[in-house]
This record gives sequence, C-alpha cells and structure tokens, in this order.
Amino acid sequence: MESESSTASPSLSESMIEGRDFLNHLEAHLAKREGVDKLLKISNYATKIILVSLVLPETATLTCRLKSFESSVEVSVWAEFIGYFGSISLTIRDFKRINKDEEALKSSIKVAISRGNGYCEEEERMKKLREEKLMNGLTIVQDLAEGLMALADIQDGKGRLSGQVLLAFAGLLSAVISSHISC
Repeated sequence: MESESSTASPSLSESMIEGRDFLNHLEAHLAKREGVDKLLKISNYATKIILVSLVLPETATLTCRLKSFESSVEVSVWAEFIGYFGSISLTIRDFKRINKDEEALKSSIKVAISRGNGYCEEEERMKKLREEKLMNGLTIVQDLAEGLMALADIQDGKGRLSGQVLLAFAGLLSAVISSHISC
C-alpha cells in the first residue's frame, strides 16, 4: 500500500515528462514567426513595467540595457499592431453572429429535451460556440488594449489614459491574450 504523500505529489519521472511536454510545446510555438512575435511582445511590456515601477535605480547598467532592449523591440511590436487593430469590427460582427447561433441552439436543445430526444450533438456544438465566443471576447479586449496604446501614442503620451504603468499593463494584457489565442 502506497503512502499518502507518494500519491499526492507526482514522481520525478512524471515531473520530467511534464517539463519535456512544456518545452516541446514552447519549441513548437517559437518555431512559428507568430510565437516569436508574442514572446517579444510579452518581453517588451514586462520590461516596460519593470522600468516604470522604479524597481531598479535609473543609473544601473541593467536599467540602461532594459531601456535599449525595450526600444529595439517596440518597433516590431508596433508593426504587428497595425495588422491586428484593423480586425476589431470583424471580430464584433463575429461575436454578434455567435450570440445569435447560441440562442438558436439553446432553443433547439429545449425542443429536444421537451420531446425526449437526445441532444448530445447540440451540446457539443454549444461547447464549441462558447469556446469561439471566449476567443472572440479575448480578441476584443486585446484590440481595446492596443487601441488605448495607439491613442496614447497619437497624443504623445499627454492624455489622461497615457500613464506609463497603465500603458505597460495594457501592452502586457494584449501580449498575454495574443499568446493564449495563438496556442
């Protein structure tokens, strides 16, 4: 009989397998151009948060290196932004379509239940619709975060919504959502 502690935590070999699975997934993601872009975007905004939070002294060598890194990566991040921001109206239209499809499917499920028919197929379609709805919702949030950053850029950082910390978090939120959507 195994002790409780051995069943509660994974074995060393299970941990190694999980680690390899993660590394294989990361390697496959970074093999795509999109994966590298997402990693750069996350790195860029995480760096901004570190720089504006005053964790490091302004004169530290690491601060200078982080500023240089953030500046060089920012150009490619903004080039990517231009392509994504144009898609928000299409995403909202898709979101409306999904809502209509979801309502129609709910009605079909109610009818199937009242007739005593099976509705497993409809439930599976509902699950897929809800996943699609979540992804579209995340895309809208991402586009709004990027829109906020674009607005701040247009206003040369002088508007009410141009605080460095707010913009850094908006960028990080956008990057994290973008990484989740592309996985």
